[in-house]
Amino acid sequence: MKQVAKVKISDIKYENKVFLVGVEVEAEGYTFHKAYRIVPENGPIDIKSFKENVRKDIIEEVRIRKAIEPIETLKTKDFTIEYGDDKKTDNS
Repeated sequence: MKQVAKVKISDIKYENKVFLVGVEVEAEGYTFHKAYRIVPENGPIDIKSFKENVRKDIIEEVRIRKAIEPIETLKTKDFTIEYGDDKKTDNS
């Protein structure tokens, strides 16, 4: 199923012959910012390629955030882990 992300260019700065483009993304309940470097000396900017790069980054960022989400829930409380003095014998 295709997902839809809201993407907004939040900032464009020009430093040392390089454009720094800030992008704000809202996707699957997550909000995050990404930064991109564009070097005009390499030729004109292909919007289709830029959008494809943003799309790949959104997929990766959402995948990472979903993976860490269960661990984030552990921050809210203490938990216990039993260890040592097992009655089983370990034959490994």
